[in-house]
Amino acid sequence: MHTYNLIIIGFIIAAFFLLLWWSFNTVRRIDLQKNFCAISLTSIAKLWRRANFVPEDAKERESLYLYRDFLQKFNESECKYPIMVKNGGVRCMTRKEYDDLCGQKNFAPISILITMLSAFIAINAIAINIMITKTIFVGIGLACILPVLQFFMALFIARFNKDKNNYRNGIFMALKENSVAFLSITKPFIIIDAYPEIFGKEKKSLYTTIGTLTEEQITATRDFVIRQKEAETKVVLNNVNNDIEIKRLTEQTNTKPAPVVTDNETQNTMAENTTKESATQLTNSEKINLIQKLVDDNLETEIKRAVEQAEQANQAEQETATVENLAPLPTDVPLDTDVVAPAEDDFSLDAIGQALDAEIAKRHNKK
Repeated sequence: MHTYNLIIIGFIIAAFFLLLWWSFNTVRRIDLQKNFCAISLTSIAKLWRRANFVPEDAKERESLYLYRDFLQKFNESECKYPIMVKNGGVRCMTRKEYDDLCGQKNFAPISILITMLSAFIAINAIAINIMITKTIFVGIGLACILPVLQFFMALFIARFNKDKNNYRNGIFMALKENSVAFLSITKPFIIIDAYPEIFGKEKKSLYTTIGTLTEEQITATRDFVIRQKEAETKVVLNNVNNDIEIKRLTEQTNTKPAPVVTDNETQNTMAENTTKESATQLTNSEKINLIQKLVDDNLETEIKRAVEQAEQANQAEQETATVENLAPLPTDVPLDTDVVAPAEDDFSLDAIGQALDAEIAKRHNKK
């Protein structure tokens, strides 16, 4: 290969590394722009959405606090307020308005400087090979290297630009959808901070403003904010006599009867108290044996209780079966209207017969 072509290849390699440096630096700036105040903007969207759940009768009480929360999102932040004020009207900025205000624009996928350098190398590669080596194909091959690399890098950067735009558009769509209720509630405070000189404040406007206010708008805004400030300063404190309450509760505690417990509960309670009192004096093995004894006692009690319940259920089933096997009652027997129903907890055969007689008498009386 001719020496001039080696020199051209060296320039191409140097230009390629310059292209890599520019591309990755552009990607880094795109990522920074993507995340520029993303946390602040998403938290604002959530805050604005809260205004949709504020009841109508509470909006005048909540509007001042919502607005203060909104301003706190921008403390010590480079993020601008995404609010536009025009002739007293308040709305959320569009994505383009916000990006223009903050200098957030798309990055070009191709560097003009590297493009000019690529064209310069391509022209020299073709000219040198025509004049010296007399082979135009080598010159064309060397001339096409940098443009092809730039094309693929441009696609790489364009993809990052697209992802960034989709992400930012999603954030501003959330702001736009949630802004109506919030801005309608906090509009008077926004107007005051948008036109501070009209309301006697010596500070710079917080928002981008277009147009002026009418006298009616100024009066309505001033009256609303005055009502808000007055409501905030009216704090009512009710004194509570805690001594009387404590005395009453103490008397109830002292006169409260002791709870009635069963033998098993008494044994368990005494065992637990004994365990607590002697816990510090027992060894680990003694503690384990004592706990095991308590578990066995409780298990034995539960077994006895289950056996008793099973016996009662079995007895009730037997009595029910006996009643079902009885012959039907005769229909020609005169009815006794003075039969009294037995107690509900009596399941003897006599009691069941009395219950049937009482039911028949009741139905006969209804006829």
